[in-house]
Formats: sequence, structure tokens, C-alpha cells
Amino acid sequence: MYETLGRYYDIFTADVKYDEWCDFAVGFFDGTRGADVGCGSGGFTSRLALRGYSVIGVDGSPEMIAAANKNAAKLGLKTVYAVQDCEKLSCGQNLDFVTAVCDVVNYLKSPGKFFVRVRKCLKKGGVFVFDVSSRYKIENILANNVFSDEKDGVLYVWSNTLGKNKIDMFLTFFEKGEDGKYVRADEEQTQYIYDARDLADELVKAGFDDVKIYDGYKNKKATDDSERLVFVAEAK
Repeated sequence: MYETLGRYYDIFTADVKYDEWCDFAVGFFDGTRGADVGCGSGGFTSRLALRGYSVIGVDGSPEMIAAANKNAAKLGLKTVYAVQDCEKLSCGQNLDFVTAVCDVVNYLKSPGKFFVRVRKCLKKGGVFVFDVSSRYKIENILANNVFSDEKDGVLYVWSNTLGKNKIDMFLTFFEKGEDGKYVRADEEQTQYIYDARDLADELVKAGFDDVKIYDGYKNKKATDDSERLVFVAEAK
């Protein structure tokens, strides 16, 4: 996954409001040591580092980690990035926080197992902040729909097919070469649909309590038509 998208990820996520997301998340931290899981090209990780947090970035895609290292170097950051399967997460113990933003949990077949791994990394009272695309968003906005955009000489077409509690995503990229011709690359991904209550229950089973669910990265409780659900849970 992300073998192809990794080359174009920053282009098509330039409008993601990482600064706002970071401002919201750090309001729950009590300490400066943490990990950003599913860090991608490091957009969120870098925001944490620039605010003075000691954070490592973890992602299962070597292509994404390579991009994250390049981006960190451009910013003069010495953030440590590592290739690691999220469901086999191992990033030490007694961390103050763990984050997993931009649909990381939607890509997992067994989020409960991931939550257990996160809990092992956190100190008592440590905070876990993550988000998911909601059932409402996937079934009513993304499902059986086609999206396209063109930026910096790259065109993408993104089509989605809804299945049982999942959505299959098909992405095609056309990159314009120096000769004016376009080169095509394809990638397929799957996201799983999870209900807020089920995820909250899995968090409790994994050793978290005081689970709060927000409507996006703002101080507003989630509703039935929230598109992005943000979870904040404390390690007990």
C-alpha cells in the first residue's frame, strides 16, 4: 500500500489542516514524549516536532518513511522515522502520547489489537488521539463515487466501491513527463467501516478509559452526520 501514492501524497494532501489538528491534539497531552503512528510523509509528525515535542514517526510503507525523512531534512528536524507494521507496534514504554491521524485505523482489520499495542507504549495517564472516517462519510459521501483533481502536472482519478463494512478504493495517477506525455500508475486500497461505539468498547478492553469522541479536530461532540470522528482516550 502507498507504493504509488507515496510519490504524490504531499501534492494531494497540501490542503489538510495539520496545524489545526495539531493545535487540538496537544491540548490533551501531559508530557512531551510520544509517537505518531501511520505518520505517512510526516506532515503531522513535523507539526508536533516544531512545537517542541519529542516524537518518533512510524509507518508501514518504506516509500512514506523515505518521504518523511526528506521532509524532515528540509525543515531542519532530526525526527526519527521507522518502518513498522501498526498492528505490531513497538515503540518503547512510558510515552506521554500516541497519535494516529488521517484514517490510520480505517486501514486496520483488527483495530482492537492495535489499541492493545498502543496501550503498552503509554504510561498510565498517557493519551491516545486518533481519527477515523465515519460510517456516514464513507457510505454517503465516498461510496460508489468518483473524484479527480490535477496539481503540479499530476492528475488523479479516485473511484470507490462500497462493500460490506468496507470500501475499496481505486486510484489512477497520470504524471506529465518532459516530453508532454503522461505516465500512468495505479493503486488499490481498502478502508474498513467502524462505528464509534464499537471502537470505544475496544479501547476500554485494551486498557483505556475516559474515552471522548469529537466531531473532527474541534471541541464539539460527534454527531450522527460527523464525517471525521476524533477519539481521545486515557491509558488507565
